[in-house]
Amino acid sequence: MFREVPFPYRCLDHLHRHHRPEPRMRPGRWCFNHVGPPLPHDNSVAAWMQRKKRDHHGMPGSCTYPCAMTDIEDVGATIDPLHEITESTREHMEHLLEACRGYADFWCDNSTPAPGSELADEEDSLTVRSTSVLAAEAAMVALDHLHLTASFVLAEKRLTAFATFTVVRSAITAAAVAAWLVAPEKATRLERALNLNRQQARNEKVAAEEMIGPDRPKTPENEAYNTRTEGAKKAVQRMNETLQQIESDVARLKLEPTAITRQPRDNVLIEEAAELVSPTKPHYEDFGPVVEIRQKWRTLSAHAHGQAWAANLSARVETNPITGVRTSWNPPAWLLDQGILIAMDLLVRRS
Repeated sequence: MFREVPFPYRCLDHLHRHHRPEPRMRPGRWCFNHVGPPLPHDNSVAAWMQRKKRDHHGMPGSCTYPCAMTDIEDVGATIDPLHEITESTREHMEHLLEACRGYADFWCDNSTPAPGSELADEEDSLTVRSTSVLAAEAAMVALDHLHLTASFVLAEKRLTAFATFTVVRSAITAAAVAAWLVAPEKATRLERALNLNRQQARNEKVAAEEMIGPDRPKTPENEAYNTRTEGAKKAVQRMNETLQQIESDVARLKLEPTAITRQPRDNVLIEEAAELVSPTKPHYEDFGPVVEIRQKWRTLSAHAHGQAWAANLSARVETNPITGVRTSWNPPAWLLDQGILIAMDLLVRRS
């Protein structure tokens, strides 16, 4: 659909495809392995946890039996070995930065579809934003998340227990939206473009309606309130007009109305986008792209929703004769690599 440019990101096909995570560890004292400059003494998270442990166990800093309390260690200038990146991961992040910059430049410079392409022929089919515009926006969102991931990992020389994976999960979701929009069939592309236009218009309308309150006198103290309310009213009006345009497009193009009004859940959208990824790539040979992509996205989603089961899969356990069982977060670089590879596969669909 878009003119293809050389892909500067070195392929990760060889990485960890047969890696199996360590067995899930029993709950114990969890070490967050925080690093960085010392936190302020009185208001630090570490001090808060000390108080919580004292209240919980009756002794300052004592926890001699396994417990679900998060244990945040005294911080220092060194990186925990479990979080420190390898030379291989550093190289992958450097190549990812090159890829993000290259593709961002490409989409910025080539936001108009190539003349004679199917997307170019569809530019005037809709009165709202076209497939090419929406897909480029979603792709830029994905690239921005991937760029942030690589920039952070390279700057900090480490992985975090949770947040790094959340950013890659968002990149996969945005890349899936871009792939989902650029379906093989023209009717499907038009339906999905209108579907996404409708979703965004409805979401913006609901957000604006939150800011519409009762009228207040036009006095200096109410100026900010009245300005926000008037802006929200205008936004609602614009979105109502957009929604009317979408309805007119559906009727004019004789499209299926339910395909426009059905808002797919994220997991369904991920599956439908994954169906467009080539199954011939070696990293999908075990279960196929739909299962592999869905499974990795679900695992990364745990971090985004405050659920620790994904982190537990690779946790490290140690037994100390004084403190007892202690479990530390051990963020797996292979999962980050696979998530990045999936996002790029969704953005650049080729064999």
